[in-house]
Amino acid sequence: MATILASKLVADAAKLLYDKTKVRWPEDELLGWLNDAQRQVVFLKPEANVVNESISPPTPNGTKWTIPAAGTTFIKVVRNMGADGNTPGKAVKQIDMETLDCELPDWHSAAVAANADHYAFDDMDPKHFYVYPPTDSKLEIVYSSSPADVGINDPIAIDDGYANVILDLMLWRAWSKDSQHANLARASNHYQVALQALGLREKVEFNLDAQGRDKQKREK
Repeated sequence: MATILASKLVADAAKLLYDKTKVRWPEDELLGWLNDAQRQVVFLKPEANVVNESISPPTPNGTKWTIPAAGTTFIKVVRNMGADGNTPGKAVKQIDMETLDCELPDWHSAAVAANADHYAFDDMDPKHFYVYPPTDSKLEIVYSSSPADVGINDPIAIDDGYANVILDLMLWRAWSKDSQHANLARASNHYQVALQALGLREKVEFNLDAQGRDKQKREK
């Protein structure tokens, strides 16, 4: 649960922008960038704002399911939850869609069952997933949800651990405000720091290690 107030991050941003009185970068503008930053964090790292809930089967029953409207990215199906959505049932196991297509070409037209056995999804279609067999049971799923906008006196909408990332993304937007006053070097630096904090650091370090190994080979 988040405890850091939006007002703190707005004040921190103003301080780092050397604009404590918020003249060049007004408070409402900084708050807007804070809300944009929260959505950007979840876009780049879906697990930053996950929801676990039971959802109803499609009407009419079929294999294709859609995550709730506020959802951005499907993550997984956990289990069957019965027609009432409150009766824990058998686990639903992930399976590769190509496997189902090869072994059961007609699986999309299978008869409706009391429970789903498998689910499959395509990373290129993040708001949908498929279950086999089709079921009239509700399913407990995990998905990423776009965070709601917060007011200046509200806590941020995602975990406190992402506060520094939000701040860097706010500063990236601020320093990129317009061509007359933009400091693109600072803007780029804040954006890169945010990306690394979200998990790209490992990729950066891997690339540096690879470069080091290549250099050693050349020197031998």
